[in-house]
This record gives sequence, C-alpha cells and structure tokens, in this order.
Amino acid sequence: MKLKNTRYLPKVIGGTLGFVIISSLFGIPICSILCYFDPMEEIVLGQIITSLIGGILTISLILSSVVGHISSTSKEKKHLIELLFPFTLIIFAVFFAICSYVTRYSLYFAFYYLILGTIIFLNEIRIILYEETIGASLWERLTYESRENKIPHLHDKSQLSSKVFEDKIQLFKGDTILAVFEFLQDGRTLAKKIINTCEYAIYISSDRPYTVIEEEFKDYKGKLYCIDCFTNLYGLGEFKQAEKGSNSYTLNPPSIRELHSTLREIRKNIVSHIGNEKDWEQLDKIKKKEIEKELGSTEAKTEREKNVWIVYDSISSLMAVFELEPLLMFLTHDTTVDKTIGRNTLLLMKDGALDSNTISRLESLCEHILNVKIKENKTYFVVKGSTDVKAQENFCIGN
Repeated sequence: MKLKNTRYLPKVIGGTLGFVIISSLFGIPICSILCYFDPMEEIVLGQIITSLIGGILTISLILSSVVGHISSTSKEKKHLIELLFPFTLIIFAVFFAICSYVTRYSLYFAFYYLILGTIIFLNEIRIILYEETIGASLWERLTYESRENKIPHLHDKSQLSSKVFEDKIQLFKGDTILAVFEFLQDGRTLAKKIINTCEYAIYISSDRPYTVIEEEFKDYKGKLYCIDCFTNLYGLGEFKQAEKGSNSYTLNPPSIRELHSTLREIRKNIVSHIGNEKDWEQLDKIKKKEIEKELGSTEAKTEREKNVWIVYDSISSLMAVFELEPLLMFLTHDTTVDKTIGRNTLLLMKDGALDSNTISRLESLCEHILNVKIKENKTYFVVKGSTDVKAQENFCIGN
C-alpha cells in the first residue's frame, strides 16, 4: 500500500476496530471482578496453563491456515486486514497465559481474550462466506428463483410510456431498461428526460461527484437522491464528502455492501416522504415501525402510487468501481426488488465497453433493451428486445 493511500484505511476498518477496542476495554472490569471472587482458586493451575497455551497455539495455527486460504481466494482484500484484529487478541491471550505462571489472576484475562478473539474471527469468516462463497451462491440462487416466481402485483402502466416514449413502447412499473449508447452524453440526456417526469429519482454516479449531479438537476422539481461512487475512488482527496442529512450520499468506501445500505436508507426516506412528507429520522417510533413493515412486505404498494426511478450511470463505468460478480448479483437482487415495489430501473451502458458474456447477463435482467442515439433534438431507438411484443423495432421521439 502506498503511503498516500493509508488515509483511506480508517474508513475501511473503522467499525471493526472500534468494536475490538471497546470489547477489549470492557474485559478489564469483567476480569477484575473474576479476579476478586477468584472462582478457580482451588484448581491446580500448572496443567491448566500448559493446556491453555497449547490450545491457543493450536487455534492460532488453524486460524492461520484458514487465513492463508482466504488470502488466495478472497476478492475483498479488506477482510484480511480485519482478520488481524482477532489475531491480536489471541496474541494477548498467549501473553496473559504465560503471565499466569507468575500470577494466577492473569488466567482470567487469557480466557477472556481467547474467547473474544475467536468469536470475532468466526464472525469475520461468516461475513466472508456470506459475501463471497456460500452466502453469495445461495443469495444468487434464491434471487433467480424469486424472479421466476414473482410478477408485479399490479400490472400498472408507467406514465413514461406516454410522457417520454410517446406510446411507441409499453412500459410497466417495475420494468428495467438497458439503454446502450455510443456517446455518454446521449445516455445521460435520456436519463434526464426520464427523471424530469418522475416524482422521485435515485441517481448512481460512477464517474462524476455528487456536486456535478446536483448542479445538473438543480431545476428538477421532484426529489432527487444521488449516490456518489466517484469521490472516494477517483477523487484523490480533492472532492468533498456529501454532508450528512442531505439527499446526496458519498459511498465510503465504495462497496456493494455500502451501496445496498445506502439504497435501503434512501428507500426509507422515499416511503417516509410519500406517506408523511418527512425524512425517516424525523418520524416517531410508531411511524418508523409502520414503514419498516412496509419495506419488508412482499405486498409493498406505497412506491407504486408514485413514479420512482433509479438510474445507474453507467453500468460500464461501475464495473471499474465494483467487482463484476458482486455487482451482477446485486443488480439481480435490486431489479427483483423493483418488481415487488413498482420502481423502475434505467441501466446506462456504453456500446463496446463490456464483453458479450457480461452483456448477455445484464440483458437477462431487463424487460427492455434499447440502442439509443440522439441527433438534432430527436432520440432514435433500436429495440433489441422487449416484453412489449407490439413495440416497433425502430422509432424516434422528440421534435
């Protein structure tokens, strides 16, 4: 790691490090109480200490083997940093176990740090398995199954069919559009046309900071939420983070987990505004419980009453921000959520930027696949695929 990049380290490890420090400090009063009552006073310590040290060393060797395997297979290398924390606690356990030869009270500290280190290590392994192997595979399988089994609860026609596409193609709430363009600005112009007809929109930006998006949509009359994947990857410290409480979010760090968490927070705020005209944080406990129930319901209808769109600008650029497989799995998950809540998704993709296999997988998530070209204030479409069997193969909109 280059020295200048170490400034990002606290952002990656902050949560785990804080928990380890608090748990370690919390062990001091616990062990002090045990030392006072000394429940092991009658036990012969010689054999216990020797067995304890041997057990700790055996556990350390096993954990080292697991970490060695993870380091060769894990895609998220930040997990390896977080695995250093439980190893540090286990080293503390060895130290206190050796000190037990001098004072028996150190034995309680040895047991505490051994148990704490093992629990934290197992939790980190659980996270890795969930995100990269067993959990990911299970998540992907269940998501694909849910796509087969779930259909829109209400077959609502999207107002964009007439307002943007002039009824040349039929769109329904919950549909996903893959828009392929030759020039980046063409795709963004289409996105702007769509957003300007929406009451709520989420804009995920991969190669521009949130300030640029806010300026671009300063005249937008609806409510726009921007997720900035640019600043903490390409910003090089020269762009400011989005302020807490604003409608913009800077992913910190830019990861699929952070993206999912941020979209969840935005969805809370959208549902809160639809029903209460307030942000989530401004609601009382009763209202929050009602919204939590709505968010977890398979019959969620609140967002269907409005026209909510999410724009990924662009998928081809996001492939450089996130790992390919986690991003595709997340999109599979997110577009399935769209089906149940009536939210529409627009995926922008630069022509020729991705390989054919990746494009095929993206196309399988979409109801409409369109080639887009804008010329002289007219938008030309070539329909490569659509669930609307009556859609024209080629059409043009605009003056």
